[in-house]
Amino acid sequence: MTPREQVGRLSNFIQAFRGNEQAVQPLKRWGIEVAENLLAVQAHNLNPERIIFARDCFNYKPYQAKWQEAVHGGNTLLECVPLHSWLVVYPEGRGRPIPCKEAAQNFVSELKQVAPAMGMKVEWPSAVSIQRDYPEDYIRAIRERLGQAQMVACVLPQDRDKYRMQIRYGEIKKECINQLGVPSQLMLNATLNKSSNKFKSCVTNIAMQMNVKLGGQLWRVAFPEVLKKAMVIGIDVYHPGREKCASPNAKSVGAVTCSLNANFTRYFSASVDQLHRGTELFDTLQPIVERALKEFLMENKFLPDPILIFRDGVGDGQIQIVKDHELPQIKAAIRTAANYSPVEYRPAIAEVIVQKRICSRFYTVQTRENPPPGTVVDSGMTRPVDQIDNTYDFYLVSQSRRDVTVSPTHYYVIYDTTGMTPRQMQGVTYKLTHLYYNLTGTVSVPSPCYYAHKLAFLYGEYNIETKAPKLELQKTLYYL
Repeated sequence: MTPREQVGRLSNFIQAFRGNEQAVQPLKRWGIEVAENLLAVQAHNLNPERIIFARDCFNYKPYQAKWQEAVHGGNTLLECVPLHSWLVVYPEGRGRPIPCKEAAQNFVSELKQVAPAMGMKVEWPSAVSIQRDYPEDYIRAIRERLGQAQMVACVLPQDRDKYRMQIRYGEIKKECINQLGVPSQLMLNATLNKSSNKFKSCVTNIAMQMNVKLGGQLWRVAFPEVLKKAMVIGIDVYHPGREKCASPNAKSVGAVTCSLNANFTRYFSASVDQLHRGTELFDTLQPIVERALKEFLMENKFLPDPILIFRDGVGDGQIQIVKDHELPQIKAAIRTAANYSPVEYRPAIAEVIVQKRICSRFYTVQTRENPPPGTVVDSGMTRPVDQIDNTYDFYLVSQSRRDVTVSPTHYYVIYDTTGMTPRQMQGVTYKLTHLYYNLTGTVSVPSPCYYAHKLAFLYGEYNIETKAPKLELQKTLYYL
């Protein structure tokens, strides 16, 4: 529904409700009155970000917050990892609308065309043909031919049986992650049809994914100097849907992503099975954060300060429990990390609750359109700033939507010793929404949250063991 349509429906509902005496009278007895108009609140706009590539910068249109044209226009990616040795596995003679073999050939040929413009060096792969499209056939071929390959790419036939497709995808991912410790790129043959006008764009996006899974970086934005030694942490928990819950193997999976560099573009990631299905709270944060702090120290020769934690998936009734249960685990990990620091280590910490499933919607007063990306509401409908605990909340519209009403995200800063002002925290939060490498545009939540969501979903949806994969994988975004 477009913003104007939604405003119209809301206005009609309000007028109909106010004109219904049977509906109004019970509220009047309680001293409640429904306002005649929608609530008007003040907002302010954060400045658009400059997207920084290896050699150039790109200024996107403020109302769009997208930079696909910059990537497809030949900008060199921030950091490219050469792909010298890799496999392409496909079933012989299978697939519609095009055979998987043809799809694989299309993909490799186009990849060789688009990669150099982005700064990627890609050698010809070893092509592996299999007779059937069963998961075990893919896995057997990968095991036999893997050798020292840096990556495995598989072309999968699009199947009418969605369950069969899901099993095939999940089993191959399990093998590559748990047993072989190699990044994988799985693609449907239907998306690799070169007669499609989206083919080049599709292969370009796949190329970027492959580079990220190898440890590369696509772009960055500029952060304040005060954050040059910072770590950002994203936390989220996956819960199975109603259909999945019927399976005895269904599980809830928690995921944590911790940044390793000043650009907040490289991460140490870990996942863990929740003790009970449906449990939102983390019981194993301390060892994960301890390991992440060690890796940060190894990478940078110093420990992070400050540490900004973005916790997704928490309802209002769980906020205090998260603060009492999870934050102490992170503080304990920091105390342990202080033991291997040559200097006193007491970093500043901020924890921010990220809430996407909210009812609030915003519209511009005059045009009744979506507000532009970077719109912040921090008064009129938010809690007052607690000067003692330095807690506060705000709403941020970070993404652009054309044909539907955009959903803001609610941020609640429940703990903060960083000394950052609310405006500074809002700015950092918005910057982080530019760094999700699966999309050439801003997203609804900070990238560490989005990465944690992707990781938890992969392990939970496909029932992958949460034992730690090879460290080389844990320090890349292999789960995109």
